[in-house]
Amino acid sequence: MERSTNCDNSSLVENTQNENCCCKNITELKSILKSNNKSVESTLKQLMTQIFILNNSNTRICNAFKTMDQKIQMIMKSNDKTRSLALPIPVLPSSLVGVFPTKSIDEVDAVEALLADNEDGLKNQEELKSYLYIKSSNTSTFSAAIRHTIDTCFEYHILALFSYKGKTKRSFIDLKLYSVIYEALSGFRTSPLEEQTFHKVTDNYIRHAFKKDTNTPVSN
Repeated sequence: MERSTNCDNSSLVENTQNENCCCKNITELKSILKSNNKSVESTLKQLMTQIFILNNSNTRICNAFKTMDQKIQMIMKSNDKTRSLALPIPVLPSSLVGVFPTKSIDEVDAVEALLADNEDGLKNQEELKSYLYIKSSNTSTFSAAIRHTIDTCFEYHILALFSYKGKTKRSFIDLKLYSVIYEALSGFRTSPLEEQTFHKVTDNYIRHAFKKDTNTPVSN
């Protein structure tokens, strides 16, 4: 009988120890989880702080660029005569001298070949961009600069052979000349609204090309 009592007591002690062990493990697990949560929260807090600092830095940089751009625009617009004197004289690439404005579709194709994506063609593209940019820099508005630049490259009636995206005629935006014009006027586009203006004005100018020169036959 005494042995049975001892066994019961031993079993009770063992169970109590097991329970204490489980409780201890649970407590340790909770402690570990709590510690991990604090570590994660601390890391996230640091990341958010860095993001906030970076965002503020980017905002300051953007504002600085915006202010600089506004100052440049004010200087450029302050005195047309001074601007004209300050800008270099536009010079066409030698291979394109006497070609512009193109007067036939054959001349357009010849220019496209000279603007191909090879070493000479890429050089011609860059020189033509500079030429068109300087030519357009004295215009009073962005819309005027677009029309002036297109007129520099095409006799107006030649545009009637194209549609802007090529839905009804030959695609204007597939031309190398289009890409050059687009890049040459990139300095005028400082907002999404001006990006829309470029496409809208160019599309409209091409769409109504046939109305301006009705005496010139449109043919290939």
